[in-house]
Amino acid sequence: MSAEAYAGVWRPGTGAQWWRSGMSLDELKVQDKTYFDKGLRLVALAIRAGKYAAVWRPGTGAQWWKPGMSYDEFKAQDKAYFDQGLLLAVLEIEGGEIHGGLAARQRRPVVALASMFRRIQDRGYGVLQNGAPAGNVGIT
Repeated sequence: MSAEAYAGVWRPGTGAQWWRSGMSLDELKVQDKTYFDKGLRLVALAIRAGKYAAVWRPGTGAQWWKPGMSYDEFKAQDKAYFDQGLLLAVLEIEGGEIHGGLAARQRRPVVALASMFRRIQDRGYGVLQNGAPAGNVGIT
């Protein structure tokens, strides 16, 4: 049995769903390309001790993600993608680095994004999915 603890949230839905954990960054890149080519997009991303876990579901359109960014690098990358019509879909913070997954989404306002990131970081939380904690509980 693995020494790692897993937690999940399941909701009604249809279509394919794949997840994989324990991946190196290079393994994640290969797995993401494989699933992207099959019409799946990243919907959740976590990193602990340099190992990635991810969930993929059916999707369309662009998807860009970039690991290992500082807060300032992330702010600049987020603005560049937002200006291209892409909205943040997944966010993971580990060891002061931000690992963001970005996907094409319908534009909607993002309020106080910078202060939200700081609050999340200050509380030691990581994974976010659709603006709500996916891997941790208790942030409001």
